[in-house]
Amino acid sequence: MDRAQRIGALDGIRCFAVLLVIGVHASILWPSVPKSIIPFKDGGFIGVDIFFVLSGFLISGLLLDEFKRTTRVSYLRFFAKRALRLLPPLLICLALTIAWAFRQGDQMSLYLSAALASVFNYLNWLVLSQELIPPQFGPMWSLSVEEQLYVLLAILFFVFSRAKLRSNLSSLLFIMSVVFILWSIYSRFLTASSGWSFEVWQKLYFRTDHRFGEFFTGVIAQLYRARLISKFPVALKLMQLPAVIFLLFYATQMQGDMIWHYRYGSPLLSMASAVLILAATYSESLTSRFFSLRIFPFIGRLSYSMYLIHIPIFYALGSLTISGQQKFGTALVLVFLYSYVVYRLVEKPLGEVRRKYLSV
Repeated sequence: MDRAQRIGALDGIRCFAVLLVIGVHASILWPSVPKSIIPFKDGGFIGVDIFFVLSGFLISGLLLDEFKRTTRVSYLRFFAKRALRLLPPLLICLALTIAWAFRQGDQMSLYLSAALASVFNYLNWLVLSQELIPPQFGPMWSLSVEEQLYVLLAILFFVFSRAKLRSNLSSLLFIMSVVFILWSIYSRFLTASSGWSFEVWQKLYFRTDHRFGEFFTGVIAQLYRARLISKFPVALKLMQLPAVIFLLFYATQMQGDMIWHYRYGSPLLSMASAVLILAATYSESLTSRFFSLRIFPFIGRLSYSMYLIHIPIFYALGSLTISGQQKFGTALVLVFLYSYVVYRLVEKPLGEVRRKYLSV
């Protein structure tokens, strides 16, 4: 497998995931924008699900790779790399958001409280506690969930890498991943059994354990990938097109507040995402060739800052007396320019620092 090609294809998947999220948020703020411009106005929420599956796949891959090469995992190095990757762009976005709020005369205590929760990764629980959160901080909840899942995965690796268990690490990790996925399915059914309401939807959407399914499906996909030979498996070759069709249908036809999604659709969505990701790791696959087209990995490398900044920019443009379509077009340009600058001046240089000083 061509590692560079594989990474490029996964960056390409990030590109589409972030565009899905941006599209659904734009349609909420500017509903007048027609579906011909934002075809995934309702189902773009699946971009977050894809991100969670991809995170589980990549993070477990990093830990497994280090363990196989060194028979141990440096958790200090692991979390230092995560912090150096995620915190600087987050702090820049938070500073700009708070500065804009101060200029607008907004209630600063709300912004500072949400910023603190974002930095220390408990914003999703702040939302669930019914605390008022400035809408500009909307995307930060998923970052909090991801960090909590990183900690959980690191704990599993720590326990399973002990001397008496290390020979069965992959098997134990697979079993626990299945357990967490089953818990997520059961817990969602249990939460939804009380009847549909906004509070129920919040629990289904923001609770960390309700995201076990996506994340640990990604972990299982990584374990599966680690056992495969380099040749592209026939099963994946046959499944990649149905997976793409299913994801396209979901993105264009489904809605994030449909109870069917949380009871039945989410596991199917996670599996389709995992198939897409696995297929993309084989350079000869059609999936990899498509997502490796130069423009997609390029945008994918900007996706983190795009995800962070798009809603603050949307709200900053809200008072302009132009049409929703014009606002959406202007917002896309600003989101792209901002993300490119942050990537070139912050993310890329810090990536070099990580590789130089924090590699195994």
